[in-house]
Amino acid sequence: MHSPLPKVLHPLLGKPLAYWPLSLAEKLGANPLVAVVGHQRERVEESLRAVLSKAPLHFATQEAQRGTADAVLAAKGILAGFEGDILLIAGDTPLLEEGRLRCLLETHHEKGALLSFLTSQLDNPHGYGRIWREGGKAVAVVEEKNATPAQRSLHEVNTGCYVVQSAFLWKALAALLPNPLTGEFYLTDVVAVAAGEGGVETLCVEEAEAMGVNDKLQLAQATTHMRQRILNAHMRAGTTLLCPQSTWIEAGVEIGEDCTLGPQVFIGGNSILGEGVRIEQGSLLTHCRIAAGAHIKPYSILEEAVVGAGCILGPFARLRPGTKLEEGVHIGNFVETKNATLSKGAKANHLSYLGDADIGEGTNVGAGTITCNYDGFAKHRSTIGKGAFIGSDVQLVSPVRVGDGAWVAAGTTLTKDVPEGALAISRTVQQNKLDYAARLKEKKRKPKP
Repeated sequence: MHSPLPKVLHPLLGKPLAYWPLSLAEKLGANPLVAVVGHQRERVEESLRAVLSKAPLHFATQEAQRGTADAVLAAKGILAGFEGDILLIAGDTPLLEEGRLRCLLETHHEKGALLSFLTSQLDNPHGYGRIWREGGKAVAVVEEKNATPAQRSLHEVNTGCYVVQSAFLWKALAALLPNPLTGEFYLTDVVAVAAGEGGVETLCVEEAEAMGVNDKLQLAQATTHMRQRILNAHMRAGTTLLCPQSTWIEAGVEIGEDCTLGPQVFIGGNSILGEGVRIEQGSLLTHCRIAAGAHIKPYSILEEAVVGAGCILGPFARLRPGTKLEEGVHIGNFVETKNATLSKGAKANHLSYLGDADIGEGTNVGAGTITCNYDGFAKHRSTIGKGAFIGSDVQLVSPVRVGDGAWVAAGTTLTKDVPEGALAISRTVQQNKLDYAARLKEKKRKPKP
């Protein structure tokens, strides 16, 4: 991958690469889930625990990289006493589908097979183990480096996904010999052992589903396929995408019925959208909760924000982490919020910064208002009561409190609390110098000596 980041942690639609096969196994009822780790194992374990916090996840360590069979053996201790079938999936195959694996499991059980595995027909099978058949039955998987020219000409390949009877698996692995060319122990050799005992079944899947990720190009290709699957699922569930070609929805996003997303919209993280939400062109939401009927106008950016029912945001609004908008709040163009709570019906419609602030129900915040929340050493909070009116171009030097129903005149720099129902005003005395404008223009026109 030409990256210090372990391959299995490279992100694919908001989740690490290894998340996809692990979450698939969890959906199929696998318990326990065992991830075999080696390179940068602490980093891998931390990341996977974070995204699979509720899964029955365990980690086994392959101390030396001695091949795929040795990797499976590393999990034997965790699986001690387990007598069912074992599902084996490569950590870099994100596109396997639940329905296909259920079919593989059903075939495995119905046929009473010792081992069943997925294959695929590839136009370019280079690098993959080839499926060798006799009488139509798979009898071996031949790694490319060990294959004869005739075997290399085959296009049916191994996907690295197996279902194996546990007792047979441990017995077969114990009897394996290292490959004479590499010294590694290949899991694919178990196929020939199972075939010798008459117990192998296969299921062929489409090329896209079988693909592994070994470089950034394949990661991009896998992302394209997974993105389309996610979009299709949301559209079938009632989401209107005005331009599916440009819409991005990451894994884990929940969208209620009858939502509408415009062109170039990005919804990421663990975002949740209620029913009837409308998000217009170019908006970006990450880890947000948007209640029913909210309307987000074009080119708004929301991060870790909570938006109440019927709120109207944007265009060009920015809600930073810690923002909470209650029902019916209006946040207008070029308004930025951070760690701020706006109560029901509050409005800030133009060109304002509201950071570390609590704003009461029905309060109106005028254009150009700023909460001066940082004094160079620490953050401080501003509180504005309900039904207050904040005029344009007001600076609230935090910490400061404005009482319920109070008014703050335009152009005021507020450094003291404002009592309930009071008017606060701080301006210099206005002076009008008659005819001064004409004299100033004449002065400007005179050439300099």
